[in-house]
Amino acid sequence: DGNEDFSARIITTSADGARSVYAVDVDGDGDMDVLSASEFDDKIAWYENIASPVTGVNFNVPGAPIQFILHNNYPNPFNPATTITYDLPEAANVVLKIYNVLGREVRTLIYSRQQPGPQSVVWDGRNALGIKVSSGIFIYRLQAGDFVQTKKMILLK
Repeated sequence: DGNEDFSARIITTSADGARSVYAVDVDGDGDMDVLSASEFDDKIAWYENIASPVTGVNFNVPGAPIQFILHNNYPNPFNPATTITYDLPEAANVVLKIYNVLGREVRTLIYSRQQPGPQSVVWDGRNALGIKVSSGIFIYRLQAGDFVQTKKMILLK
């Protein structure tokens, strides 16, 4: 029926760099609990589902895309920022990374579970340390579930 009742349990007070939320059966009682981690409040939390089990979930989202698609970034070439868009036909764990032409990772833009639908993220031309990168060709790679696709973009200064 969608009515859930959760009680919070703090597992640890250190969650450096974590940014995830997972629905899993943590305590093995047959119902879905929620684990979350936040780099902002330094907590990993377990929300125990103490309500009756869910008997069915409707995963059909009206207007959701029918296939995974990684679109061309816009603008391309760009300076100083570009927008990367992609479509998710279903909820998926999404990883979107930027690489240089030598294959070295420059930055991770997305590392999270996302819901179905059109998605977008802006890359500001900075690496993982927040430093502006030099002009050049970069590769962006989307992994969503079993779907993997890469595309090229050009940063001109």
